[in-house]
Amino acid sequence: MLYGQEEIAQALRAALGARGFADAEPQLMPIEPPREWGVTTNVCFTLAGRAAAEEIAKQAEGLPKAEAKQLAGRLGKEAGERLAQEIALDLAGRTAASAKDSSLPFVAKIEAEGAYINFYYDAEALSEHVVAEVLRLGADYGKGAPTGKHIMVEYAQPNTHKDFHVGHLRNASIGQAIANLLEFAGHSVRRATYIGDIGLHVARAIWGEEQFLENPAASRESFFSLPKAEAGEGLEYWGWLYQEATRYLARLEAEHKQQAAAGGEGRSPYQTANLAIRTWLADWEDHVQEAREEWRKSREECVLSFLRIFDELLVRFDEDCWFFESAVEDTGLGRKGADQLRLLGVAQLDDSAEYKGALYVDFEQHLGKFPESERKRIRRLGKMTILRSDGTSLYQTKELGLAKHKFERFSLDESLYVVGAEQKLYFEQVFAILHLWGFPNADNCKHISYELVVLPEGKMRSREGNVVSYRELRDEAIRRAEAITREKGIAGDVEQVARDVAIAAIKYAMLQVTGSQKIVFDFEQALSFDGRAAPYLQYAYARTRTLVGGLEDLAGPSALMPKEADTAVCPTGEFHPSEVALARTLSTFPATCADAAAHYEPATLCTYLYSLASQFAEFYRDCRVLDAPEPMRTIRRRLSAAFRQVMQSGFGILALPLPEEM
Repeated sequence: MLYGQEEIAQALRAALGARGFADAEPQLMPIEPPREWGVTTNVCFTLAGRAAAEEIAKQAEGLPKAEAKQLAGRLGKEAGERLAQEIALDLAGRTAASAKDSSLPFVAKIEAEGAYINFYYDAEALSEHVVAEVLRLGADYGKGAPTGKHIMVEYAQPNTHKDFHVGHLRNASIGQAIANLLEFAGHSVRRATYIGDIGLHVARAIWGEEQFLENPAASRESFFSLPKAEAGEGLEYWGWLYQEATRYLARLEAEHKQQAAAGGEGRSPYQTANLAIRTWLADWEDHVQEAREEWRKSREECVLSFLRIFDELLVRFDEDCWFFESAVEDTGLGRKGADQLRLLGVAQLDDSAEYKGALYVDFEQHLGKFPESERKRIRRLGKMTILRSDGTSLYQTKELGLAKHKFERFSLDESLYVVGAEQKLYFEQVFAILHLWGFPNADNCKHISYELVVLPEGKMRSREGNVVSYRELRDEAIRRAEAITREKGIAGDVEQVARDVAIAAIKYAMLQVTGSQKIVFDFEQALSFDGRAAPYLQYAYARTRTLVGGLEDLAGPSALMPKEADTAVCPTGEFHPSEVALARTLSTFPATCADAAAHYEPATLCTYLYSLASQFAEFYRDCRVLDAPEPMRTIRRRLSAAFRQVMQSGFGILALPLPEEM
């Protein structure tokens, strides 16, 4: 937020208009620390050529082109600097300190610097104003005005019958934060998840359970022993079965290949297993009661596990935005769409021996339907199958139907898909098909990608069973956090504080790195009370509790501030530079949130909160608070309260727990 921006811009426009530049629109930019607090404009730099036009034309006449260009540059520079000096002098009498005209609030001085004009604030007056504004607005400080734009953010798309791993954790953390940022920016946001609750992975897990329960001898080598979780405990059990079934099938496949190479005849165990899995899936699609009942019970256990995980992670979805692959399949949205694409000539049947009857889109054949600038990229998309040769649908088949359904049902302006970067090609293909389909909102579908979470064992692969589960990561983080909290003698409910610290630590680690970067997760760094980590921020927040004790709680309906000064600004004293620096950082919260929302980048807010906590640490080190004389005692308590409010808002946007005491 650039304080006094409208008044400064208006004064600039008037001064420029008086010099023949009435059409100029001055842009204001913050002056970055460590320089003094203020804003600057380069409008005189951009007008330099026009300001020197007559002089350039007069002196450049008859000169060679190179010399004329050099002359124009020199004269333009001089004209821009001269214009800046003149306007700075014109406006100098309108600062806050002026007895005649103080129409530029908070501006203490105006100086020309080259062709730039710098407006320096009265730091103490503006510091008090910022604090008063934070405390007056409370949780609304920094919020954008309603835009009327409707956006759906889809994230945390786990599969039932598979474990919820750290990749899902990063997805859920990023998606929730983006949705909150967009809502904070003033948009109307729908929070959605699309859960893969049917497919080969489900069939494989259910087949795996049958193998273990009905014929344990045949699967003894691969299924070892049941995990501690019982069947009724959900995701852990079914995820384990999926992993073990996958390992078992891999070994059967290797044996099948050896048998085939040796000229063996007859159906191999691998072929038998694959047939059983495909048959179960076909039975499900045909609504065979036994298959549907097996699926329903196991799916319900997995979904209940998801609900517990989402609740623990402070991840929320709108009640009518829980989309399930099975429901989309049953409604026929995907197949209807595939039929339309075939009738339109967008999709065609495969006539090859291997894939005969499959329906696919060949992007090479439709290049003319895309702008020239897009054709090179579209050509690289190759082909995408949207129906199998047996007529059954694929994930992308349902994705296409659901994409249109979202816009129609919720009157969306934009649909965001938070999905890993490895799916970039997939989404380019889906969005291109939507374009070929004639879907008017195809260009309003966006893939928000993020890179993988990397651990010492390398990239996670759930198919191979070496997935690092969220549960394992969480439990280890809680164990370490509890040890640290006991070691530091932290007050309060140690177990609850440890859990809050652990959840915030692992989520902040997922959020503080931009989506384009891989994360190498490190427990020591994530749980640090001294570095760029959530516990450091949480501790800074909890420390302020004693500084504002006895006042109303910020979590309540009123701002945490002295009751006798609800609206008035406290009388000023001599401010310490650390106080001004903290207030200055607080003032940038609205702009930071707006920028993070515009770029779908929660890491921007994470960096800001770390900077804010660091600035508070310097203030806490340099300034006495509770034993300071009045009015500084009240001023500093209010500053601490404003810090608490902004930290509370930031943690709320990032969906991180924030304990009151540590």
